[in-house]
Amino acid sequence: MDLRFESSDGQQWIELRDTRPTDESVFKARLCFPFANDVLSHDFWFDRDDLEAFVSEAQWLERSTGGQASFGPIARSDSITLVRDRNGWTIAVEAFDLRDPDGRARESFPLDSVAARDLIRRFEMLAEMSAPVS
Repeated sequence: MDLRFESSDGQQWIELRDTRPTDESVFKARLCFPFANDVLSHDFWFDRDDLEAFVSEAQWLERSTGGQASFGPIARSDSITLVRDRNGWTIAVEAFDLRDPDGRARESFPLDSVAARDLIRRFEMLAEMSAPVS
């Protein structure tokens, strides 16, 4: 499953390409987003438990007035975060990259409420995926 989230003007985007469970507890994706006049692209492995916690927190955000839901890969400090505050919704990503002076590549942009709802639904669908039977 490919997941793409973009700003309303299409200029900013975040993708999780070829996202799939590798077994019953771990997912693999390719995280991609524009950074430093290029596209940052690297493996993004995460636990089903972390994904399910993210989905639960994101669902709670739909009913609340503010907060955040975040998850990231196993044994790394990368993250995808969905934020809701008085100004609306924002999606943010942070990943390791040596082109940045502090070693962190970051991207964030606002989402309208329809796009935020779609993002949450797509992560719900992802959390329901089963690992392939071998």
